[in-house]
Amino acid sequence: RPRRKIIAEHVPECKCFLSWLLIFSLLPVFSPVAANLFARRIMLAGFLLRVLYMALNNHRVDICIVGNGAVGKVAALALSQLGLRVGLLAPAFTPIIVAQGDEWDVRVFALNHVAHRLLSGLKVWDALQLERVQAVSAMQIADAVPNALAASALSFDAYAAHVEELAWIIEDRNLNQALDKALQFAQNITRIEGQAQSLLVDADSARVSLVGGATVHADLVVGAD
Repeated sequence: RPRRKIIAEHVPECKCFLSWLLIFSLLPVFSPVAANLFARRIMLAGFLLRVLYMALNNHRVDICIVGNGAVGKVAALALSQLGLRVGLLAPAFTPIIVAQGDEWDVRVFALNHVAHRLLSGLKVWDALQLERVQAVSAMQIADAVPNALAASALSFDAYAAHVEELAWIIEDRNLNQALDKALQFAQNITRIEGQAQSLLVDADSARVSLVGGATVHADLVVGAD
């Protein structure tokens, strides 16, 4: 079973143990034997708390992806569908709200047919707000030199290329919201909140140390920040 599920099942017992520990700490100690026993209980409690902390703050995955942007999310979804355990590491995971009405994102993506097929295969394309996606049927690329448009322009046309669209323009928030919806239902993906501090690589695996002391152990680390 997943480590966090196992730990969650024992949270009530941990709370009960800490409550009794607090009560015992308030009782007077009447003899050296009692004092010695109490000290041992304190040491045991400290050990158990450390084990619990390590279990909650150490992660073991097949692939650790550092970055919560569109590239990192797509990589996580694609790799998880191969049956790999994926950890998606980012400082924070906040809900994304797509712009409404005439408000448009400053950042947009131009997606080609390869990206379209990838997002469709991941069941992400249909989750987009397609009314805010603009298909591109023609392009013209020109030199920045004034009045050089006619002489140096390169033109691309969907009809001439025998396709319905050359590309699609999509807003950053529209794409990331659809990816977040897919991540909610994805298997084998663990979202890990934290900031990577250092990377240690050996012959068999890699370890990402996070600010605060937590660690992520993985066979492969992907930088997608």
